[in-house]
Parts: sequence; C-alpha cells; structure tokens
Amino acid sequence: MSNQLSTFKTAVLLFNSTSKQHASLMQLAPNMPTKKVVGLLEVLNGRATAIVKKTKLPLFQVDINKKLDFGAQTYEAYQKLFDQGFQSVIGISNDCPALSSQDILIAANALKTKQVVLGPANDGGLYLFGLCNNQLSKQEFTHLNWQTKSLSAEVKRVCTSKTIVTLTEKADMDTVADFIAALKSKFEHLRDFFAQLFSFTERVVRALVEIKIAFFFKNLSLRAPPEWVIVR
Repeated sequence: MSNQLSTFKTAVLLFNSTSKQHASLMQLAPNMPTKKVVGLLEVLNGRATAIVKKTKLPLFQVDINKKLDFGAQTYEAYQKLFDQGFQSVIGISNDCPALSSQDILIAANALKTKQVVLGPANDGGLYLFGLCNNQLSKQEFTHLNWQTKSLSAEVKRVCTSKTIVTLTEKADMDTVADFIAALKSKFEHLRDFFAQLFSFTERVVRALVEIKIAFFFKNLSLRAPPEWVIVR
C-alpha cells in the first residue's frame, strides 16, 4: 500500500497534547509535578509518532496555543501543508489508544479517490480527520464545532456534498473518565504510562474501587436470593 501512496502526496499532521489532557491528568494526580505531567503527555506523543513512522508517510507535528482560536490554528496547520504541495492531509491526535498505523494507511488510500475521511471518537469528536486540498473554505473549517461532542456530526453536515469515508469508532482520552476507561481496557502500550500515574495518585485507585463496588452490587442484584444455612 505504501508504494501506491508514494505517488499521491499525503501528509500526517499530529496535534500534540492539549491543555484539556493536562487538566485531566492534574485531576487524577493533583500531587504530580507539572514537569512529570508534561513527561506523561510526551509518552502519548511518542506512541503516536511511532505509529505514523510505520506508515512511511511524512509526519508533521503542531502544538496548539490554548490562548488562541483552536479552529483557526488547525486550519492554518492544514493549509500550510497544502501550500507545500501535499494533496491531502490526515490530522490525528495523540489521545486515541486504539489508533493504529493501519487506520492511517486506510485513510491515506481512501483519500486517493475520496474527499474526506473521518475517524469518529465515541464522545462525538474525531480522532482522525483526513481532508483533500480545497475541500473546505477557511470559513467552513474554522466555524466547525471544534473540541465539542458535536464535531463529527457537524463535519458530516458541512460535507454533505462530498464523498466521505468513515472509519471505525474509537475511544479517546481527554477527560478523567476517558483515562480511567483506557486503564480498564488494559492497553499493553499504556502500561508504563499508568504505572507512572499510579505512583503519584490515590484518586485513580479510589475511582477503580468505586467502579468495582458498583459492578459487584449490580451483579449481586441479578443473582438469586442467597440460601441461608442455620448451623445448630
């Protein structure tokens, strides 16, 4: 597949850790030094980078300034690559633990004949956004409901006249609940990430205990009444 893609200029744009992720980690580990939080987020960035490298596609990274408009910064990042001659750009974030190099290759291959590729997150956002050049105007792009639960639906609405390919829905990691869900999913590549997180917090432990207790009582309510045995 990579040989076929070499004649079609596609770039991958990685959006590095966000302030929302940073805030969520601080909630999980309030005693963790800021430097350590940044280090954990770099672990996520490193994994995403490794995934892209497997595809052999050119990789570009961008850091979003939380003080500036997110949509405008995202548009400029895509447009900069289009201006360099790339015919399509696949934007990904570092917060989708189930994202694979195969997902990116499928998107790149689809963009050879399609105009838009969406990787919908289960919270309504996107973990992947593939776009061919000149498909969205600056106004259309910047006015999308970025960083909201309606982003995926909004992109589909705006792109109704275009050919869209939708990938498998996956979970991302933005909120505290997302991080805990990823921990429960036991992603092997996140073992060290959560080991470091555990060393700085008790909140995750408490949350997991509460989940287990809730799960126990839920199962208990589905069982038959216990048989009492009287010992004389």
